Amino acid sequence: KSLGGSRWDYASSIQVTSDEGYIVAGESWSNNGDVSGHHGNSDYADYWVVKLDKKGNITWQKSLGGSFYDKAYSIQQTSDGNYIIAGSYQSTPGYIGDVWLICLGNESSVGGRGAYSLPSVYRLHCPYPNPFNSSTTISYEIPNSGKVSITIHNVLGQRVVILMSGVVSPGLHSVPWDAKDLPSGIYFCRMEAGRFAQMKKVVVLK
Repeated sequence: KSLGGSRWDYASSIQVTSDEGYIVAGESWSNNGDVSGHHGNSDYADYWVVKLDKKGNITWQKSLGGSFYDKAYSIQQTSDGNYIIAGSYQSTPGYIGDVWLICLGNESSVGGRGAYSLPSVYRLHCPYPNPFNSSTTISYEIPNSGKVSITIHNVLGQRVVILMSGVVSPGLHSVPWDAKDLPSGIYFCRMEAGRFAQMKKVVVLK
C-alpha cells in the first residue's frame, strides 16, 4: 500500500498495535497544514503519524511540528493505549535540532485523510525533560488562533526569559528552552493566551 502526498514522505518506525493494526511514524513534506491543521513552513518536514487497521487502511493520521524541519524516529504504544514518539525538533533553519518527545492520545475518533480534531481547551503541558540540565521542550495547545506568550520566571516571580510571544494558529505547538545561561534552581513556565494563564514548575540541574 502506498501512503503519502505529492511530496517526499518517509516512515522511520512501525509497530503492531493492541487492536491488531499498525502505527507508523516518520516525516512528511506533503502534509503541512493538510492533515493536522498545522500551518507551518511548507518548505520543511513535520512529524507524520499514521494509524492503520489490520488491513492497512488509514484510520487516522496526524502532522505535528514547528516552522522548520521535524522528524519522528521512533513510536511505541503505551500500556494505556496512547502513543509515545521520539524524534528531532529544529527551532531555527540550519540548526542541528533538539530531541522532541511527544505523548499522543489515541486518536480513534479522528477520521481519515484531511480530518483533524483541534484542541477544545487551552493547555500548558509539563516541560520535558524535567528536571533538565541545559535544554527542555515546552508543549502547549490552543483551540483558537490568537496571541500566546511563553515566559520563564524565577522563585521571586521575576520574569527571566521570554521564550515566545506572537499570534499562533490552533493546535499543538512546542517551544525549546535553552537554560545554559541560568543557574540551577526552581523556575516557573507561564503561558498566557487571552484570559487564559497557566504555570508549570520546572527544575534546572547543573
